[in-house]
Amino acid sequence: MDQPFYVIDPDGEVDVVLTNPDAPFAVFDENEFEQGDHRPAVENTGKDSRRRPREKNRRKRKRSPPPPGEPMRAAHQTTKSVRIRVSAKHLSLSSPVFRSLLSTSATVAEKGSVVVGADGWDVQAFILFLRILHCQHHYLPRRVSIEMLAKIALISDYYGCKFVLAFFSERWIRALAYKKPSRYSRDMILWIWICWYFQLAKEFQRATLITIVQSIGPIPSLGLPIPARIIDKVNESREWLIGSILEMLYERRKILLNGTQACRPECGSMSLRSLMKRMHTHGLLKKRPRAPYLSLSCQYLTGVVFEYEKTSSSTCYCEEIDFDSRLGDVGNDLMGLNLDMFV
Repeated sequence: MDQPFYVIDPDGEVDVVLTNPDAPFAVFDENEFEQGDHRPAVENTGKDSRRRPREKNRRKRKRSPPPPGEPMRAAHQTTKSVRIRVSAKHLSLSSPVFRSLLSTSATVAEKGSVVVGADGWDVQAFILFLRILHCQHHYLPRRVSIEMLAKIALISDYYGCKFVLAFFSERWIRALAYKKPSRYSRDMILWIWICWYFQLAKEFQRATLITIVQSIGPIPSLGLPIPARIIDKVNESREWLIGSILEMLYERRKILLNGTQACRPECGSMSLRSLMKRMHTHGLLKKRPRAPYLSLSCQYLTGVVFEYEKTSSSTCYCEEIDFDSRLGDVGNDLMGLNLDMFV
């Protein structure tokens, strides 16, 4: 198959050869929670922060057609490399990484006289990124998906030129105002990465809060350069929250078994029966869950607590008042992560 050739600058002196184009990106495996596969986060320091995932399985993704004048790729993804003609001056002015690569290359003089390598990037995201570097704003879309923005941010992080994206990233983020993820998912992790990279403090706090409350297992970094301390703090907060709710449930059972708080025996008996039934229904009676609490979420356990209170046939509210107040104390301590803590 012929090598696809894109032209960003017809008079460009540099050809960027992108090998392994459209490599798998941020692969999200639902089964890893059940298997307890808690992969280490990627620390955003030095060269390690520029590593990209090398997963075996590809995700099928719908792709938008390229801008006018650019070649269409074959439907079967057998392309081993893509060549892109660009301007050495634009690359050097925008990116310290490109500047370093070009400074060690041969003298830049003729068209395509210098070849620079790149690896693994999504072709469409890389083309958009290069068009921004070349000030070809008329080729840029008004909106991009969360996934595309995350890919462009990853490329920008690697080449060290976030400032070049400033205007377009703000416009694209505003366009996503009504498409932000509201449930824990792969898109939510991509959104956390976007919020971190572009320093969106309010959205970062919201996204991490939803993740802490809804995740049913350790949160993976998906190979994105989200600092390890952020991933670790999200997982730590999730485990603390689940552990606190479980502690309340098991402490309540112990108190009711010992009869140390109920105002009269029948009150304690009915409350204990209701609590034991709820715990049995949700698999919490025989064995107490332990961290990292696979297949459990804070949202789920809060529902167990409310279900217990709603179905209790007791007309005495002595223990429910205490339960509500303690659950309220946990809720008051619950919030997403403060971005300033990690800057």
